[in-house]
Amino acid sequence: MSARCNTTATRQSCYKRNTITIAVSLTLANSALAAATSEPVQLPASTVTARMEQEDPKEVPISLSVISGEQLRTQRLDTLESALRNTSGVSVNSSGGPNDFNVLIRGVGSLYQMSMDDSSVAFNIDGVPVSSRSLGFGTLDVERIEVLKGPQGTLSGAIGQAGAMNITTRQPTRELEGYVRGEVGQEGQFLTEGAIGGPISDRLSGRLAVRRAGYDNWIDNDQTNHPITKPRNDAYRGSLLWDLNDDTHVLVSTERQKTKRATNSLVLRPYGSDPSLDLTPGLFDDNYKTTERYTLKVDHDFANSRLTSTTATSNADFEGLIAYDNKLMGALYGTPSEFWVVDKSFERSWSQDLHLSSLPDSDVFWVAGLAASRNERSYDTPRNTYGTTGAKYRDFTTNSYAAYGEVTYPIAEDWKLTTGLRHTWDRKTYGADYSSGGAQISDSRRLQDNYSTGRVALSYALTPQTNVYAVLSRGY
Repeated sequence: MSARCNTTATRQSCYKRNTITIAVSLTLANSALAAATSEPVQLPASTVTARMEQEDPKEVPISLSVISGEQLRTQRLDTLESALRNTSGVSVNSSGGPNDFNVLIRGVGSLYQMSMDDSSVAFNIDGVPVSSRSLGFGTLDVERIEVLKGPQGTLSGAIGQAGAMNITTRQPTRELEGYVRGEVGQEGQFLTEGAIGGPISDRLSGRLAVRRAGYDNWIDNDQTNHPITKPRNDAYRGSLLWDLNDDTHVLVSTERQKTKRATNSLVLRPYGSDPSLDLTPGLFDDNYKTTERYTLKVDHDFANSRLTSTTATSNADFEGLIAYDNKLMGALYGTPSEFWVVDKSFERSWSQDLHLSSLPDSDVFWVAGLAASRNERSYDTPRNTYGTTGAKYRDFTTNSYAAYGEVTYPIAEDWKLTTGLRHTWDRKTYGADYSSGGAQISDSRRLQDNYSTGRVALSYALTPQTNVYAVLSRGY
């Protein structure tokens, strides 16, 4: 199996298929913004939230790549996986399924995830930590993606040894706006997406985004001469922003994504330009992954600081059949046959972050806070071709608590010093039952781990537009 040519994001370059896609989009804006004008337009300054508050990218002492929502659309980066593949210094190894992604940043990361809470690369959506198994997410109504390179272990959210990926979605505004986007192409490709948002009342704004997308798998079935499966993805996100007063804002958001009929692809090499499998049709029809996320964020501005509370819960439910076809089994054992296994997983997470920070554009940047999370996960293999022989049932729980802080202080003209520290307390449990030859074997483990992470950085402003910096950081 080729790790380079195994996903829909790369199949065009791998197999040289002349895929044609027709895209149509329509943008809705209020009349004031849409009015034609001959005067120059001043674009808003770009900002990032790599350190949990809005900053100018050049002021952040972190190696940072930013992918805008416009880039996602024009380059057709329709999933988080494809966006990462398009980022320099980042590689993704996936066999095409919706639940198995191995990410390396600058060559550091997991070759194969052996844990349900792998932390080699961290992922956060709107400041909420999510599993790296969510890389199959569509880039629905995303404002920008920030890829932070190097150990990230100072602030809240998920911490990563190799780096982190922060996804920021579009929030409700006080102006009526929206868009409709559609694509259709060869090989069954299609995408329909739309969003609308604006004021609901004097102090309440909302936004709703929806998407449906699909394609024909790039691997054919020898028994039908059709694609082995036709994956589909449905997603929505709804947000409400309540301005209690000029200083206090409450954001509530809910999101759901479901992928159907996606599967890992195990193909005997070499397979040339027309890969195929010899399998019973319909084996992957019941594959699915459903993910839900609910978030409550409250901001309050004081005279010289901002208090932010982020509360979130998320669920992920997965079932996937992985198959070894007649050709692969024939090469392995000399006799053509089929073998398949069914994997099931469930994840439930709660997280709470409370931090106090400087206001945007302050001379001194600082942030300090507390974070807590609980994750309950299972990963089971209940059956295979021969029934329940060899069934495996595994449960994992993780309770994590952390205190953190970071400050960037101007020590001289054009010079700034950044120091950050985080201490984390982890409590993990694991329990499993394994079936073998009619016998059942149980296993259980416990782990308590306390550790500190952080960084020190020195930056110098060469020009008003250019900074250089040196950084020493520790992840875990």
